[in-house]
Amino acid sequence: MDTHPHYTIVGLGMVILFTALIFWASWLWRGDAKERTDFYAIYFRKQSLSGLQIDSIVTMRGIRIGSVKSIAIQPQDIERVKVTIAINFETPVRTDTRAVISRNLLTGLAGIDLIGSTQASEPLKLAAKGESLAVIEEGQTGLDQVQQSVPELLAKSSLTLEKLGLLLSDKNIESFNRTLQNIEQGSAAFAQVGNVINSADKTLLTLSDVLKETKGKVSPALDEFAATMKEIKSETASLSAAIAALIRTVSATSDRLKDPRASVLGLASGQLGPGEGKGE
Repeated sequence: MDTHPHYTIVGLGMVILFTALIFWASWLWRGDAKERTDFYAIYFRKQSLSGLQIDSIVTMRGIRIGSVKSIAIQPQDIERVKVTIAINFETPVRTDTRAVISRNLLTGLAGIDLIGSTQASEPLKLAAKGESLAVIEEGQTGLDQVQQSVPELLAKSSLTLEKLGLLLSDKNIESFNRTLQNIEQGSAAFAQVGNVINSADKTLLTLSDVLKETKGKVSPALDEFAATMKEIKSETASLSAAIAALIRTVSATSDRLKDPRASVLGLASGQLGPGEGKGE
């Protein structure tokens, strides 16, 4: 009996079944993206996880994108709590995305809120070394930042109050009062200096007026004095010429008295004075 046709039918059925399985898996993989999830790990150290539980919601910008799948304290570091979350496929988790605890004040229930994602950052896809999942870093809420800044603010306030107390000590207040008194005395002195300057300005204005008036009276007198000196100079020149002529006459007379012959016969022609002729 020939069994080869049976093997052919069985082989063909196996091929059809295997092809159907491939198409079915492909259909599942290409299902709705909302039904597919990505898993991430978060390590909380600073924030309290009170009220957080399995299936607590995970949000981003107020929109629910997933839920909490597991919560476990790390045996190697009991100060850290590992939380595993599952979120919708293609949720834009970036390298700068941070996870914070959001808590309902009325019910006390807590959830996880993903904050800080920016378009410029790279997508967070790769798992860190030694981790099976990509890790979203823990962030800080505004309330946490305020709580952390309160001790520093109180310390600065205490230091400021201490310095203010030193500034307002009795010794500093007394020094401050003396400084005010010195300022008042200085102001009075400046006022007196201002009065002196005003008096000096008035004196200079008066002196300027006197000089202008004096100039108007002195100038004619100076002109008259110059004219008088010019006349005196002219008269002096005339007098000098007359005295010179008189001296020449006296000199000629003296020569005649010294020579008796000249007194009888007259002076020689070489001894005649100006305007004198022999025999005259």
